[in-house]
Amino acid sequence: MTNITFYQDHLGVIHSLKAEDHAGFAEEGQDIVCAAVSVLITNFVNSLEQLASIKPQVGMQEGEDVEIHVVFPEELTDQGKLLLDSFILGLTYLEHEYQSYVKVIYEEV
Repeated sequence: MTNITFYQDHLGVIHSLKAEDHAGFAEEGQDIVCAAVSVLITNFVNSLEQLASIKPQVGMQEGEDVEIHVVFPEELTDQGKLLLDSFILGLTYLEHEYQSYVKVIYEEV
């Protein structure tokens, strides 16, 4: 299962996220759920940079299980928040359609 964890403060402001593990929907390289999550993350990061001039820190650890970390350099602007809301909407749709393969988590830090 792919877990996408949003790390937020006590006010609910999201400051970073982590996506980890393969969905397990199909064989690696054929997994449409993993591909969908990857496209959503890539589009979100690219949109932040190109449309909102926000440069998040992005890190990736590869291996048996992949981890992608995205850290926002500061509180997001209104444009950034809209892009984040759109990203979460896409992930929530995937979670609803592929409940056994995608989980969206919110964690207070």
